[in-house]
Amino acid sequence: MHFADHPPRFDLRRDIYQKLPKTDNIIDWKTINPLEAALPVIESLSSFVCGVDIKQLDIVDLFWARQCYWRDTLALTAHLRTFSGPKEITATLSYLSRAREIGSLVVLPESAQVVSTVANLTWLDCKFTFKTRYPTASCLGKLMMLPEKLSDGQLHWKIWTMATLLTAFGDFPEDVRLLKEPSSVIGSSTVLSTDVVIVGGGNAGLIQAARLKALNVDFVVIEKNPQTGDNWAKRYDYMRFHIGKNYCQMPYLPYPEEAEYELPRDELQRHIQRFAREFDLGPRVLNNSKVKETSYDEKAQTWKLNLIVEGVQKSITCRALIIATGSGFSTPFVPEVADRGAFKGPSLHSSSFRSGKELLEHGAKSVIIIGSANSAFDVSEDCHNAGLTVQMIQRSPTYVIPMRYYAHPQGLGVFDVVSTEVADAMINMGPVAIGGQLPGLVHAAMAAEEPDRYSELNDAGFKAVDSTKEDLIDHLHSRAGGFVVDMGTGGVDLIVSGTAKVRSGVTPVSYTSTGLRLSDGTLMEALPILVMRLSATIPLAVLACAKATLAAEDVAKGDTAIDIHEDLAAVTIESLLEVHEVIVTLTEEIKPSPRYEAEHNALLKRMSKSHGKWDTTHPRARLLDALHGYVRYRERQTAELDKWRRMYKSTSSSQKKVVEHAVGYTKKMDTVASLIEQNHVLCQQVVDGALEFYGVERDEMTRYIEAKEKENKAAERVSVSQALKHYVRDWTVSGLRERDAAYPCIIQSLEQYFPDRSQGDVKVLLPGAGVGRLGHEVAALGGFEVTTNEWSMYMNLAYRFLEKHPRVGSNNVHPFIDGWSHHASTADMFRGVAFPDRPVNTSAVVLVEGDFTTAFKGQNGHFDALVTHFFIDTARNLMSYFETIHGLLRKGGIWVNLGPLLYGTGPYVQLSLDEIIAVVNAMGFEFVDAPESCGELTFADEKVRGREAVYGFNERALVKNAYNAQSWVMRKK
Repeated sequence: MHFADHPPRFDLRRDIYQKLPKTDNIIDWKTINPLEAALPVIESLSSFVCGVDIKQLDIVDLFWARQCYWRDTLALTAHLRTFSGPKEITATLSYLSRAREIGSLVVLPESAQVVSTVANLTWLDCKFTFKTRYPTASCLGKLMMLPEKLSDGQLHWKIWTMATLLTAFGDFPEDVRLLKEPSSVIGSSTVLSTDVVIVGGGNAGLIQAARLKALNVDFVVIEKNPQTGDNWAKRYDYMRFHIGKNYCQMPYLPYPEEAEYELPRDELQRHIQRFAREFDLGPRVLNNSKVKETSYDEKAQTWKLNLIVEGVQKSITCRALIIATGSGFSTPFVPEVADRGAFKGPSLHSSSFRSGKELLEHGAKSVIIIGSANSAFDVSEDCHNAGLTVQMIQRSPTYVIPMRYYAHPQGLGVFDVVSTEVADAMINMGPVAIGGQLPGLVHAAMAAEEPDRYSELNDAGFKAVDSTKEDLIDHLHSRAGGFVVDMGTGGVDLIVSGTAKVRSGVTPVSYTSTGLRLSDGTLMEALPILVMRLSATIPLAVLACAKATLAAEDVAKGDTAIDIHEDLAAVTIESLLEVHEVIVTLTEEIKPSPRYEAEHNALLKRMSKSHGKWDTTHPRARLLDALHGYVRYRERQTAELDKWRRMYKSTSSSQKKVVEHAVGYTKKMDTVASLIEQNHVLCQQVVDGALEFYGVERDEMTRYIEAKEKENKAAERVSVSQALKHYVRDWTVSGLRERDAAYPCIIQSLEQYFPDRSQGDVKVLLPGAGVGRLGHEVAALGGFEVTTNEWSMYMNLAYRFLEKHPRVGSNNVHPFIDGWSHHASTADMFRGVAFPDRPVNTSAVVLVEGDFTTAFKGQNGHFDALVTHFFIDTARNLMSYFETIHGLLRKGGIWVNLGPLLYGTGPYVQLSLDEIIAVVNAMGFEFVDAPESCGELTFADEKVRGREAVYGFNERALVKNAYNAQSWVMRKK
């Protein structure tokens, strides 16, 4: 049985929540004996899962036909999965119960009870235990049952929800006595090995470490900070949890009774330090460490991580890898606001912000806080207490929930009433479709009793939404926040009293010298400090953390499926930027190098109409053609989509009915249309950046486009699409597989022939650079002065956009929506890809635009090395490429090549590999040894190697494009 890895995007309240039944008046609940009512249902279910001859049709009838769910947490699916509908549940349960060999279900009599909540909803609740043989494990189950009177007049109990949970593995018992044993020291070796590596030494990582120690499993923790507890110590002083401490209780060592209910930063720091000391976890932690790269050995089934530990390179292998880096909110997400240079005061990111008092000591008098959720209120209260004037920008209405609601025992406050283990099962076992709504019903009822609670807050300009309109679980699951817990400690009062000013319904669009210009044209002033926010929801942040740690194929090969009913969903990137969290921003721009500036000035001269002959090959004409393509991205892609819409109309009405009912094909095309719009926004940003970089007035571009279109010359579509796909290939972890097939050969060749770069930078040229990643990889080695070259203006515009927007994950594209073939799932086709996956350093690489054979005239003998990657077969005249390479290299210079021989574009000459060998030998090159990473020898008597190199852009596609790419290293005689 196959479970889809990437279910479709969802909205929790719209797509997952279902209308709850009203059951209060079906029966007299006071007459029900819960255990007697539950036993027959659990016994029938037990017979079915144990393989007793009960027909599946009969077991289907056990479930409430109108609405039923089964959520499994690791017990049978080895994952988090939710199934809905009687047929789907029973079919899946039939398969998995036999695969796992489930034993009898054992009722827990004391758990049987009648449960009532608001909204006329009452049900029968009962738990049971069971064991599985494959693997040997103990599990917990729970049923929520509803009464139904059938045509025979008898009362029948139907399963509304079923939940199953793994509680322990039989072969791996936990022994808490081991926690007190001394831990062995990792040692100073540069080559390490262990069973489990945990990346992240905060709360999640150290709790997992303690669990592994109790299981007698060897582990190593990789932590970036110098000391345990720094994950809290480096947060701002006023930071606190906006939930009771029992909800976030730690195993093995609970928080002290005397600790505050809403845990403050310092207590969080102290306790995780106590936790590490109590169980002697420190010797198993590598502090001041960073994961440089990872790889997975399929044959050995082990991971290898290359690390930097306090400046020393080390490697570690392990059987299992755990990413415990948190939800990713420590990663700065900096908003794009124009004219940053105009602002005369400093900007701080929350990783640098400590307290309002510190700001005051540095001369600050006022702050602007962009954001209106929990952190915004913390920071505003702290800054006010320090004596600063506080102004807040609220983009949109904010959900406000009093702490009293939050801590209600029929919601998350249940952790204050029962043990953590029991509360965990109550809150987390059941399907979100039902369990997610129940706290919301309680909160809504409480809010309805005090409808004017936040009227004064609204009157003061802060747009507050209460629990009658918003849902806490939806915010936690889908957005990981975006709301305010009214702690009753002054944050709300500051706004109500007018002490803190609020501007609602606006966003910052640009800096001024003393503050911000807002979207409504008004100004806000705050000097010298500007407080800003931009954060992402859990799915994006978690994905960013994983991608920052793992190689692309390693992310893909893991069991990363996401359940539509679970905590994460296969959502598009643009929907992940809707969280109101405060982050105080500090941006440190990398200034272009003098070499970069010189080339930019030279480029602008070449772009002038007065430079050279004006025709279609003039650099400015080619630039304007490319701008035409990006400007008309939406129109050209929509026209292509409309073609498919027309084709779909050719199907019969009965065929359409089936397709629409089964998959919603029209909705699929509508989704493509919306994603085209999102890509169009990116394309217009590319255009805006290009106009600024190349010094082109918008009017000139518009006139050029209008003239072209009067001549019926359509904008280029494919070249723009290919450039966007090159972002995936070059600047995302999704493209790592392609890069790993080629880059090691090139990188190792350069390092082999230029091992000592201490006497001055080695000048290296990389023509055919695309959107530039390889050049940046070479620059990152150090000691190389890197120049890249690219002819295509579509690629150059894409690269110039990256130079202007270099921050990791700051951009997003949906690259696969214009290709309808070879998709395993619609989600794969729709998915968005964030880029770049590493910063783009404009001081390290200089791009020279233009034709490779003419762009470097006057520079013969200038370069020490020249790298051609998937390039030489693009030549119109291959011999001109060879002559240019030979001319640009100094005597003894090195030429590294890797790529196919796929000739196109009307080549003048097409040489086979053996002919190329003969020609370049005759021109004055000699072959030298290439690293083994370049592949196997193609000819036994020649130093040419070949290896498979993927060239696609979509690692999830059902087709793979690959070449036997040929590589060589030559020296100019």
